[in-house]
Amino acid sequence: MKEEQRLLVIRAFERIITDVSYLRDLIFAPVVLEDDTAIPADRVRITAQPRLRVRLEPNIDAAIVGHVNHGIEVELKERRDGWGRIDDPAGWIDLTWTEPA
Repeated sequence: MKEEQRLLVIRAFERIITDVSYLRDLIFAPVVLEDDTAIPADRVRITAQPRLRVRLEPNIDAAIVGHVNHGIEVELKERRDGWGRIDDPAGWIDLTWTEPA
């Protein structure tokens, strides 16, 4: 009986290892997009009242280079540490004052 139990435990561990390997391969598999596949834009809506400051760099002490009014949707070109880079006006916005568009 002990040998049968040992074999059952071994089979159970083998199954777990197989499942974990499958999940690892699935999670870390490279994503290949066809040339004509569109990647949806990362857009947010400004929630700051009455407008949100756009800064030269992604930090609160950076120079203000413009503003975006409340309710306007903007496309993020990059995200970094709670900040989003936009093109118009060119600079960085604090994503605390936004919501998904």
